[in-house]
Amino acid sequence: MSSHEGRWRASQSFALLRRLLRRLPRAQQRQLQALAPSAVLVAALDLSLIVLIARLVGVLGLGGGQPLQKLVLAVITLGWSVSLLKAGLRLWQYRLGGQIWQQLSNGMLERLLNQPYLFHLNRSRAELSTRLLQQLSQVSRLVVLPAVLSIGSAATVLLLVAGLLWLAGPIALLLMLLVAGLYGLLVLLLRQPLRQLQERQMQAEVAATTEIQEALAAIRSVLLEGAQPQVLERFGRLAHQIEQSLALSEALPQLPRLVVEPAGLTGVLLLLLIPEIRSTGASTLPWLALMTVAMLRLAQPLQELSRALNQLQGSVPLLRECLALLELPLQEPMTSGALPARLTVLATPRAEPEAGMEARQRQKSGRDRLQQRGSETWPDSKPQWRRLQLLDVHLRYPGPNDWILRGLNLEIRRGERLGLVGASGSGKSTLAGVILGLLEPQEGQLLLDGQPLEGARRRHWQRQCAEVSQPIRLRHGSLADNLWGWQEPGEDRRLWDVLAEVGLMELVRRLPHGLQTELGDEALHLSGGQRQRLALARALLRRPGLLVLDEATSGLDQAGESALLADLESTTAGSSVLVIAHREITMRRCPRLALLHGGEILTEGPFEELLQDGVRLQELLARRPNASSGR
Repeated sequence: MSSHEGRWRASQSFALLRRLLRRLPRAQQRQLQALAPSAVLVAALDLSLIVLIARLVGVLGLGGGQPLQKLVLAVITLGWSVSLLKAGLRLWQYRLGGQIWQQLSNGMLERLLNQPYLFHLNRSRAELSTRLLQQLSQVSRLVVLPAVLSIGSAATVLLLVAGLLWLAGPIALLLMLLVAGLYGLLVLLLRQPLRQLQERQMQAEVAATTEIQEALAAIRSVLLEGAQPQVLERFGRLAHQIEQSLALSEALPQLPRLVVEPAGLTGVLLLLLIPEIRSTGASTLPWLALMTVAMLRLAQPLQELSRALNQLQGSVPLLRECLALLELPLQEPMTSGALPARLTVLATPRAEPEAGMEARQRQKSGRDRLQQRGSETWPDSKPQWRRLQLLDVHLRYPGPNDWILRGLNLEIRRGERLGLVGASGSGKSTLAGVILGLLEPQEGQLLLDGQPLEGARRRHWQRQCAEVSQPIRLRHGSLADNLWGWQEPGEDRRLWDVLAEVGLMELVRRLPHGLQTELGDEALHLSGGQRQRLALARALLRRPGLLVLDEATSGLDQAGESALLADLESTTAGSSVLVIAHREITMRRCPRLALLHGGEILTEGPFEELLQDGVRLQELLARRPNASSGR
């Protein structure tokens, strides 16, 4: 690597580090600024100790005397004081490093969790979680701690060098230049191998974590195919790469110190061979002691500084990824206070075919009313909305994709049960995502009681919604933990009521520890139908104003589905239920059906009307021979 490339990479890493540290709270930035003067104070005391040791050696060389006892006491007292201060400084550095790591980790996770649903939809969740875990584990070891330690080490080195030059004169300067040249040469030779080792280790750790996640997620296939040896072999190769890289990356940075310490001592002793120095006799002893102790004292901070700089320069990819997460746009916090004074529409809508100018006029007047009500508040309790409207909605996913929804118009009234039916790929799940406020259409509007759903209003709406879809995601923990989900736990009586509503009460009563029974990873011992009922109970606990069921009863037989849907009619009274229906029995339970085809709603109405007049519905049922049987 050329010197120009090395300087460019160093300046790049420090520029990225400055951007990272600017994101810290002011209190932590002030602590970082206070590290240097604190380290200078400790280094000044350390230099005083070196001078006292040199003077003590000189007194001993002269045969002792009255000052001997005072010097011994001073060296002992100052030695202990310096050691205690160094320990305190090191503890402060590590605690500050831990606080900075926690702040950055919370910031990265907060930004990631607050990204729109489409952000996560376009990325591999396994890779995203793997990279986040890697960054959380390595940002402390490879970025934060080296940055914190380098501040103190640099201050210590500079003061000790300056003090040594002042006390020991030009010969000390020559010796230190030779030692520093040797040290710099070793650091330069090791820089590129260390950077390659760190990058190789990071890549292998990501690959190994991904391998474990994929194998455990597909454990059924692994067991059925007997793929354990293949998984172990692939993981073993990655683990071997990590082990080799880790051993070398830990050992190589120690090499400069191991060479420089004896080299410095050798240089000091070789100076004694110079006749002019040797002829001074006993007066040489203090100088010799000063140089020897100073060299030993310099070795550790010099080693820490070199290692920290190498780690920071080798962490450019990690710094970039951390900043990429920390600089993601953060949504405004959701509060129960005033709504934004100005909420623009989601996009410029096309004219609604049925209403034309009337629809556009309603849209304009709605915006005007919303701007006039900038100080309006949304209460903490869930508002009693009346209708949700989708007007001329167009949506497609990023990239060269066709429109998934094309000019779609739909209205959902509070308290009604609406079924969405259509062939696979007709846009049912995408439409559910728009209704839930998870997907933003490129054109058209989503209105709640005539007001656009945007910003804080959209997030308030989402807090009223619940969804049960496939696949069922359960957390590692007890049954009660899974029921409460991310909510604060409440009374067990509510849990038992909901379990009774979904037909799980008797099953839970038979479990060894009832609600506190540990389900294990993804509750693999529960049947598909039981897992679906559990997910439904979790959704009902939120008392949603809108409940979306996307294949929520696919794991139940016909009788179980019929009984569960009948129970839901009473338990969700007053709430709207949007059912993505695939079975005839589910369709018949919905007073109104909306038939989707090609991203548009072809027709709406009760099941019998659509069955008589709708060719598409007849074709859809004909392609599902087992739909009515529930198999």
